[in-house]
Amino acid sequence: MRSQSLKLLAAAALVGTFAGTAVASEMVVIDSKGMPIQSGTVIDGSKPVNLSAGTALTLLGADGSPVKLAGPYAGVPAKAGKAGDASTVNALAALFQGQKKSTASLGAVRGAVASRELPDPWVVSVEDAGPRCIKEGGQVVLWRSDTKNDADIALTDGVRATKPAKWPAGQDRVAGPQGFFSGGKSYTVTVDGKPRELQMIKVPEGQTNPAALAVWMSQQGCKAQAVALLNTLK
Repeated sequence: MRSQSLKLLAAAALVGTFAGTAVASEMVVIDSKGMPIQSGTVIDGSKPVNLSAGTALTLLGADGSPVKLAGPYAGVPAKAGKAGDASTVNALAALFQGQKKSTASLGAVRGAVASRELPDPWVVSVEDAGPRCIKEGGQVVLWRSDTKNDADIALTDGVRATKPAKWPAGQDRVAGPQGFFSGGKSYTVTVDGKPRELQMIKVPEGQTNPAALAVWMSQQGCKAQAVALLNTLK
């Protein structure tokens, strides 16, 4: 009981210390263990952090480098010369907080939120319509969460169309035809008679900052993929 109280007090002090006006060294919490601090919380990385044994934080600044802290720890998490862009960090925070609200709402309706979370940032979900971010020239992999049964799948871009194929039970992913998908075009993916229109968006080449890339993907409407990208940094 005393240990839990100490953790709660430490968490309260941590949030209290970092609340307030925006600063250049802001970082966003993308994962926490043993502490009641949710993903999406923004902290001032230039100020000391104290973690007790058994607690941990993963922080991300605008430079895209994750900082993983495990208690017992006392120190300043932001690295010298790594000051962040507050707008990028705040966009990351909003992304996590928006995803949290979305999945909470989905859970209330369907009950199984985790199964809908993308296992990889570069799979293309066929579960609903909307934009999808892809790497130009790469193999596009389609994804579904429900793998209990076989599914019939067909693809078209309005000019070309694939023959109906079987998506085997037990497989959540299937590779799309090589060279079929391209950025800037829309496609209709029909699974078991249910058509969904997907707009493919080409990811800019040469972007090595995962934080900036996640923000860009979110702005394009690929929010689930952006969250999945950030989850790879935990």
